[in-house]
Amino acid sequence: MTGAHKEWVRIDGPLDWSRTITEAYIVLNPDASVAKLTDADTNQTADDVHSFAAVAEKMFGQEIVYIEYSGMFGDPNKVEAASDALNQATLFYGGGISGYETAYEMGQVADTIVVGDLLHEEGVSAIRETVAGVKDAHQE
Repeated sequence: MTGAHKEWVRIDGPLDWSRTITEAYIVLNPDASVAKLTDADTNQTADDVHSFAAVAEKMFGQEIVYIEYSGMFGDPNKVEAASDALNQATLFYGGGISGYETAYEMGQVADTIVVGDLLHEEGVSAIRETVAGVKDAHQE
């Protein structure tokens, strides 16, 4: 929680709370902007990531747990550790998805893959490849 949340609630007009969704973020790329801004401790083991995901789902009731590697392809073992900790929450993964192979690899351990700037950098065909990779991974 940050002061930004408190200020957001103070905006003029009614808030439609039914349209808000919170998610847990586990930031693992030390060079990512979010890691620098939040001074995140990104030096986490797979066991640490498993524990953070479990706390997010079971203690904080988060419906989404996001493994954030923005700017680099992450460690599939750490993503799998988060997946193993979750019973009902949806596991999002973001970072370094560049096409079919990387989407397929992370699609084997995450529910949802976030592609970031891939559309701008590589175009629609690259997005189609990532969708195919995740679909193929989920069919196994």
